[in-house]
Amino acid sequence: MKRGLSALVPLLCFAAVPIRAAPILDQQNVFVEDAFLNGGTSAWVWQQGITAGLTGQLTRIELLACICPQEGDLASTQVSVNLGGPWQLDANAWSIVATLSEGWNSFDLTGASIFLTAGDVFTVGVQGQSESNFSPGIAFSYHYRYDGGALYSNGVPDAPSNDMNFRTYVSPVPEPSSLLLLGAGMFGWLARRRTSSGSIAFRSAQADQPDRSLLALVGDFAGLLSAQEAGAARPHRIQGHQRRG
Repeated sequence: MKRGLSALVPLLCFAAVPIRAAPILDQQNVFVEDAFLNGGTSAWVWQQGITAGLTGQLTRIELLACICPQEGDLASTQVSVNLGGPWQLDANAWSIVATLSEGWNSFDLTGASIFLTAGDVFTVGVQGQSESNFSPGIAFSYHYRYDGGALYSNGVPDAPSNDMNFRTYVSPVPEPSSLLLLGAGMFGWLARRRTSSGSIAFRSAQADQPDRSLLALVGDFAGLLSAQEAGAARPHRIQGHQRRG
């Protein structure tokens, strides 16, 4: 019995811990046009809709920022993620208040456990935390650079051609059916190893019991995978915008 349970330890650990590949760049808008949204003032809330192209866990987002000293002191900014397209009023799936720096700012979402299916729409939100400071500026582009979502400001669509500059990363997760196939192969290897270790003809009824326990535990493993599959898996400013000349 101990031998059978010891052999199953790697199999059960395999079932309990999702297997994820390294993060892959999924969606992006990197057409930089020296145009910026007000990322310092709490009076302005921005939400960018994004459509996932990969199935897996959303592990990282990146936003492009400008530090604009001529627009006042640098303020902290809340960055958030919600499931569904804008406009979102539900509780955030993930959020952080941070002081952004010049250039690309990267945010780790691994701990948020946000799992997406290709085609799902989610929202990246930005809101400053000061009363009046414009800085930091959140970079955005004109001319319909991103087709997978729209930019909203304070609950209404922004100019239809505008989109934030962003990058999103997804760690693909293997389909549960693939995991089950791999697990079945592991079980077959274990069963063959046990059979070859001694003669079945001289095995006692008591010695047969570990095999039945082994089959029951593998059945539990298949049930875990089925449950996972069911759950899955301008020189001047216009309102909140600014453009550097």
